[in-house]
Amino acid sequence: MSQFSIDAFRANLINGLARNNLFLVQGNFPGGNTSAIQGAAAVAGALFGGAVGGAINAVAAAVGGGSPSAQVSFLCKASKIPSSSLAINNAFYMGRPFKYPGDRSFSDWSISCYNDGTYGLRKAFEAWMNLMNTNRTNVGPNAMNQFMTDWTITPLTREGNPIARYKMVGCWPTTIAETTMDMGAQAEPSTFDVTMTYQYFEIEGVTT
Repeated sequence: MSQFSIDAFRANLINGLARNNLFLVQGNFPGGNTSAIQGAAAVAGALFGGAVGGAINAVAAAVGGGSPSAQVSFLCKASKIPSSSLAINNAFYMGRPFKYPGDRSFSDWSISCYNDGTYGLRKAFEAWMNLMNTNRTNVGPNAMNQFMTDWTITPLTREGNPIARYKMVGCWPTTIAETTMDMGAQAEPSTFDVTMTYQYFEIEGVTT
């Protein structure tokens, strides 16, 4: 079949073209922190009565919103498939370099998220960083499994099926970027970025 044939091109588009706006980010926060929404419910209860605070907790539990780990799959609006690279080592023979692979390194991974009306997800990341190294006392846990968790990014087909799943093992946040406040910004949703480092990533089973 001719290389110039549109039918040949179409025949090689297995399951169509992948789309960068179809993906799912999932991850766990240390200890399943739900304090942000519980705090919002407590404030609402103090201002408007216990019934309102209870209603917020009930709705949050019903949709998984009581947990930042559940929220992140809805509020993460952008991310990237992680990258890795192999160093190039050289051995020299008769003045010529012989190249062979060195050690693998993994680049940091970033996500961009919406803020909801409680800042619940941002507060969860801030609590995670504070767990590792507190703002005031400069202390943190010795046991690394108390703050390192696994996160995944999964590109999806148009039917919502996973194409592949990239699992970042032993994640922890290194940077929570600023959220810009601007009275001149009209109807723009509030967002923030988080950069996480990790030990390595795995590519899990492919399903289409």
